Amino acid sequence: MPVESLVFYNAISAPPDSFDPLDFDAANNVFLGRLLYATPLEFDSNGLLTSSVLDKFEYLAENKTLQFHLKSNLQYENGEPIRIEDVALAIQRMALSRPNFPVIEKISGLKGWLQQKYPLKGDLSGLHIDGDILTITFDEAVEHPLFRFALELFSIIPSSSIDLETAKLKGSRPPGSGYYKLVSGDLGQRKWEFERRNDSQNLGMPQRIEMDVQSWSDALSSAARRRPQFSVVAGFGDVYLDPSLSSEIEKMNFKTVATPDAWHMVMKLNSENGGFQKLEARRTFITKLRLKLKEHYPKNVKLEESVFSKLLQGYVDYSDGKGSPSPLDTLSKDIVKEAFPSGLTWVGQEMKLPAIDDSISETCFYFGIDCKKLVRSEAVGKHYDLFVGLTGFWSYDPYGDIKMLFTPNLHKQLQDIAKDQKVQSMLTDLNSPKVEEKSDLAKKLDKYLHDQYIYNVVAHFPFVFAYSDSSATGEGIPQSGTLPYPWMFAR
Repeated sequence: MPVESLVFYNAISAPPDSFDPLDFDAANNVFLGRLLYATPLEFDSNGLLTSSVLDKFEYLAENKTLQFHLKSNLQYENGEPIRIEDVALAIQRMALSRPNFPVIEKISGLKGWLQQKYPLKGDLSGLHIDGDILTITFDEAVEHPLFRFALELFSIIPSSSIDLETAKLKGSRPPGSGYYKLVSGDLGQRKWEFERRNDSQNLGMPQRIEMDVQSWSDALSSAARRRPQFSVVAGFGDVYLDPSLSSEIEKMNFKTVATPDAWHMVMKLNSENGGFQKLEARRTFITKLRLKLKEHYPKNVKLEESVFSKLLQGYVDYSDGKGSPSPLDTLSKDIVKEAFPSGLTWVGQEMKLPAIDDSISETCFYFGIDCKKLVRSEAVGKHYDLFVGLTGFWSYDPYGDIKMLFTPNLHKQLQDIAKDQKVQSMLTDLNSPKVEEKSDLAKKLDKYLHDQYIYNVVAHFPFVFAYSDSSATGEGIPQSGTLPYPWMFAR
């Protein structure tokens, strides 16, 4: 039975820092986007695609076309009508910003359209509007064409909120098109309040949602103090790296629900500038770091090196040692030391995870280099040598997900990989509808990434929800295509 008021503790990352849908790929912005803005498609509690703004949506494979039929009488929170042109413009902004994005890259006429001085003012031949129907035409067949339009990157905002010459937002915050309106909170702040809009179509949702961005430990304490208020703490399964935190969850009598292990922790090295530009320096550092991780990781967490989890085709088991580099020697040690005369800077979570923090510190000590940690909220725009992140691929379309991950001009920390033409070529092959057997291609990509020592997977994790109400069921949490929408926690 849904609750009327939900306190949602976001233990994923830093506070939101943008109202622009093009920034909603970032973990700190994704839930904000979901609450305030509608996307053309979304997932329901059964993991099936649905829509709050479309009467009908279909992909016609024989014509290589996708059609969106807009519902009538839809409005933004300021009373302005939602138009099919706004849906089209959301797609055009993505095409302009990230033309290599999955599905987007195959829209007809894209290359010529991008060469215009102001593309958003011109016509993209692959997008055609007739009344309230948007038809998208592709140059070739597309796998899973609907799925991508459920992403927050395609959030619908008024065309009047966008400067068609610069493609940037006008003003600070576009009016909302989603289920909720903002009551309080602003960029950079940790506490936000949302209220369900009067015209919201789903009456099973909580009337009010509070979002509080806190670390796991602080969030658990806050949720316990607010009982019997219905609260949920949501975050990645790296919480299991801190045994004391797992024990705290149990002692507080929280009910935990977890997704499959579709996520992974990665040690991303900066190969564009700094000390890790040379393969030998990366190889040597990661070799020692993996040895330290084995010392510090809890025994209940299995170390992994494959980009793909065991749930997916493409998983590679490196535990046999065949993928590991040769033992360290004095020369290799000097290579790393000489690469960092001013020390190494790495980015991680605010909450200290001994298995991670201690492993990195001791690895730096081994090489005789200073080590400085920046938490993510203070690392924006600053140089880093190592970034500890978490991401994952959904079983709905994992190969499209990895192509999205390494899309040029999307994730700033991954642009050195996104610029690798060998990676892009393998991603294109992996996502071609003409290729039926993809397991070998996925393993080939996995091994290439592994041997470059830039994107270094450490372990696979679930996404975890901890409910303050032990009677909570956790039902209605999608498992195959997306993170849950905040209102789905209220069960």
